[in-house]
Amino acid sequence: MPLFRSKVIEAVESLKGDVAQANENLTAKFDRLSANNVAVVDTLSTRIGQLNADLTMATQGLTAGFGRLDADFVKSIERVDATLRSLGAPSPEQTAANAVAYLVSAAAGAPAQPPIEAPLPHPFSNMSREEWSKSIKRWLAHAPKLLAECKERPCPACKSGESAFLFTSHDGYPFHECSACGAWFVPLRVNRALFERYFAVCPEGREMSDYMLAPDESESAKRFEDYYSELRALRGGAAGALIDIGCGVGASLDAAAALGFEACGVEISVAARMAAAEKGRRVFATLSEAPDKKFDIISLWESLEHMETPDEIGAFAAQALAPNGLLAITVPNLNSPVVRGMRADSLHINGGSGFAGHMNLFSLSALTTFLSRHGFEVVRARGQYSMNVFEVVGYHLGLWRGARDYLESTRHTVALPARVYGLLNVIGPSVADWEREFAMGPILRVIARRKG
Repeated sequence: MPLFRSKVIEAVESLKGDVAQANENLTAKFDRLSANNVAVVDTLSTRIGQLNADLTMATQGLTAGFGRLDADFVKSIERVDATLRSLGAPSPEQTAANAVAYLVSAAAGAPAQPPIEAPLPHPFSNMSREEWSKSIKRWLAHAPKLLAECKERPCPACKSGESAFLFTSHDGYPFHECSACGAWFVPLRVNRALFERYFAVCPEGREMSDYMLAPDESESAKRFEDYYSELRALRGGAAGALIDIGCGVGASLDAAAALGFEACGVEISVAARMAAAEKGRRVFATLSEAPDKKFDIISLWESLEHMETPDEIGAFAAQALAPNGLLAITVPNLNSPVVRGMRADSLHINGGSGFAGHMNLFSLSALTTFLSRHGFEVVRARGQYSMNVFEVVGYHLGLWRGARDYLESTRHTVALPARVYGLLNVIGPSVADWEREFAMGPILRVIARRKG
């Protein structure tokens, strides 16, 4: 900004100089004319003087305007920095100092250290790595024929029919980018019927699918408690009626009920509904079976990305949400560096090997477009969790190949140079804060309400 400002002002000053020179030239020339032309000379000189004054005022205005822009930019950065500090993040100066101190100490003649094994994330599954790999390979043996039978679908965010092919995921699905809103998605109608055809030719696939839908509830209980506590606080401490769409075995319903909500859920998986019923949770197979009433909270925790027709959810929410209700959504974040940077090699990108996977990948902009089409506006958005910096840096250093290595190897770590490992540990906390505040975390968490 300062460089641009100086260039503009320099150009204006140069123009003023040219005008002044023209004034001198004209005055000298007109001095040689007869006295009858004195009036013309005076008029021209007056107009040139006015032009010179106008250019001076323009220069002053530009200077003041750029000054205000500089001040506003600085204030914005200061507000972001204050927010991060309130969350306990180190200051930019401290982060930079830590990084420099580390690099100086590492380069000060210290002997070279052997590579350090840094941990890699586990795939999106409660299966072991070996079981996960087998399930993907089993699906890949049948996927080309099954996917060729699927009908096409438009962008799940904006409904545009125009998109461009990006890549094929590690589990065999074509991913496209919407030409209108930028969402990434599988342009095929992947649904339960597809996987029933798969199970008919590969019964082992059903067993793996049911196993994957039985998560460790102890890990999710605190997360759901935090989610619903925030929603209740936004409602002034009031609970009310709640429906969680895509609730799996229904652990979220217990967390909501403990906070005073009257909670029920919707889940397509028969195995998951049976597990929920065993624990006394109210879970329905479809939206049409859900109670015909207004809900104060409608939630979708990592569900919208799996759905063949997200518009059905949008239409349901538009009809069923109470006037002052809240719609809460978490989805894998298209703007996460681990997604945009690793693309087909990211574990976040998958179509599913036993049930529909992450077929719809939304950025905040694309999700806002989807919500707006159904009459909602975003009131709160943030990134959640943090990418595994060892995974991303190891990938970009060529030390491992992401999902491809997950399929072919049982490695749980990546060997990073000792200095790289040390530096990542220094800057890691600040990376996590920026991911959260600028909605770049692996999970995008959005709360919306009716427009107006």
